[in-house]
Amino acid sequence: MNIQAPTKTHLSEGLSLEQVAHSTKLTEREKITELSKGFEAVLLRNVLENAQKPTLDKKSTSNNATGGIYRDMLSNQTADMISRSGTLGLARQLDRELSSRCPADPKTAQSDSPT
Repeated sequence: MNIQAPTKTHLSEGLSLEQVAHSTKLTEREKITELSKGFEAVLLRNVLENAQKPTLDKKSTSNNATGGIYRDMLSNQTADMISRSGTLGLARQLDRELSSRCPADPKTAQSDSPT
């Protein structure tokens, strides 16, 4: 799998999913896109945390607080990088499905209509 370094593709960089959902600066379409990426990242974190349990060396990441923080940071950063790269495609598919059910944004509809 070829995962490229993350670029700032998230419109809501640094915002929680709840803040994105209630943002007045984002259109409904942008919210769907950002929340789809966020969902994919949360799902990936869960998968990675479970996948790493048997593979991380017990001696190098003992059960102390430092080891737990390291494992958590590793899972979070890896999940965010995979989600931002779009390699998995779950966010893209979820975005496509939810956007088809979302009413057209008035701003977009006006700019798309021929005058």
